[in-house]
Amino acid sequence: MKLLHTPRKLTISVLGAMLSLPTSCTSQTDDEQASVDDRGTHFVIPFTATINGEPVECGRSYEGVGSSRSSVELRDVRFYVHDVQLVTADGDRVPLQLDEDHQFQKAYTRADGSVSGLALLDFTDTSSELCADRGTADLHTFVSGHAPEGDYTGVEFTVGVPEEENHVNGAVSDAPLNAYGMQWTWASGYRHMKLEVQATTGDKIKDKYYFHPGSQGCESTNGEVSGPYACSMPLLSTVSMDLDFDGEAIEFDLGRFYAADDLDRGRGCMFVRNLSDMQDGEEVQPNGCTEMFAAIGIELPQFDEQGAPTTDARQTSQTAFRAVPFEGEPGEPADFPAVEELDRTDPRGWPHPDFERDPGLDLEAISKADLAFSHAPGDARYGANCMKCHQSHGPGPGQFVIGGTVYDANGDTYREGGVIELGLGEGNRFAGSVEEKITNWEPKFSLPIDANGQFYATSIPELDYGVENYMAKVYDRAGELKLAMSIAPHGACNHCHSNGFQIRLGAE
Repeated sequence: MKLLHTPRKLTISVLGAMLSLPTSCTSQTDDEQASVDDRGTHFVIPFTATINGEPVECGRSYEGVGSSRSSVELRDVRFYVHDVQLVTADGDRVPLQLDEDHQFQKAYTRADGSVSGLALLDFTDTSSELCADRGTADLHTFVSGHAPEGDYTGVEFTVGVPEEENHVNGAVSDAPLNAYGMQWTWASGYRHMKLEVQATTGDKIKDKYYFHPGSQGCESTNGEVSGPYACSMPLLSTVSMDLDFDGEAIEFDLGRFYAADDLDRGRGCMFVRNLSDMQDGEEVQPNGCTEMFAAIGIELPQFDEQGAPTTDARQTSQTAFRAVPFEGEPGEPADFPAVEELDRTDPRGWPHPDFERDPGLDLEAISKADLAFSHAPGDARYGANCMKCHQSHGPGPGQFVIGGTVYDANGDTYREGGVIELGLGEGNRFAGSVEEKITNWEPKFSLPIDANGQFYATSIPELDYGVENYMAKVYDRAGELKLAMSIAPHGACNHCHSNGFQIRLGAE
């Protein structure tokens, strides 16, 4: 579907701490019309991702990026947007009610009771080795929805996940909040953006150079891990721009995004923390957060020696987004699938809000050492997020409280047995050895890894993710500690540990 209307230019301005996008719709000819129904006019707004104006492609190298003039290859380019609004010539803002497609777009309710929409934009597939390592197969390069017919001249949207949706159990949430690799912990919520590249400067390679921004200063208002939360630094960016809806798209240019950043120093930015790199040497300070946040229009606060902010974050002029000429079709919104159309042996499309679960599915289940009752390699469900199906809105037998998959060092099926143990302790994900990653360990329970390399359980009385942030250790059959994960915000291990971030054990 192509959105057509009389060409009109829009004014670009960057607002406060969010990202906003106005669209325009004016008179149409008889054969060039946006679709209209009882919800109003249907809009499809294309987004593109480029590097210095060249379309992003997995497997392609781009030269001259950043102040270091590095070459980069993509790993993952995804970000959330919400609260998309259409802007009139008079400056009035009208919400775009996003289509719900059960994959990339959903409605949500604001704190004031009004309804808005959340979308995940995804520009990288799995067509190269690096993209397959952390990315996802499906692309989503537009937002679509309905608004009353009107004379719109602009668009506004917020980059990131709204506070109303930011602190949920992503393991069992509806799409796109269950997207692989996009959630942190209960308190910190989601990665607003997930930008990862491999950066090469001379003979130095940064295998994974990150930008993973998320809300900061988040504290539970009732003392429980599951919240609700209030965040002192949401770190959401609002963008407004002029747009010709007959021939323009919203471009996110990684060349402009990285322009002031030195990709030869550090490993990028995690939340608001610059990541150091051993190969840089002790005297080289890491780089990235200040420059990359500024590119999306956020000036970070100043911090004291203990890491506490001494000033507030504020919105500034962004440089990464702009309107550009666009030709072709922006994309066809997918129909929200009926529950009877979904394949119960394929995790795609689950969970489904209309699924009426047969009580007979709610049996007790637990993984067994040396037995293979779980999904075998080759099954579409093998290695997927177990909680997509094994939950109240899914068709899987038993409602799991924990489930995941272990692989050998090469990413193949792990058949050597062992256990995964959850407990409490003091975590340090940047520790040098596996033993140092968790100290003062207090184990709570352990589960055997079955003959397909999987572990799962439907009931563990000691387990309450709403009360504790658990950590995990994995032992082989001989009892040797092979892996330690400093935090496990919920039991859906494959929600994060899939693709190149698998739980891998054993020697090469």
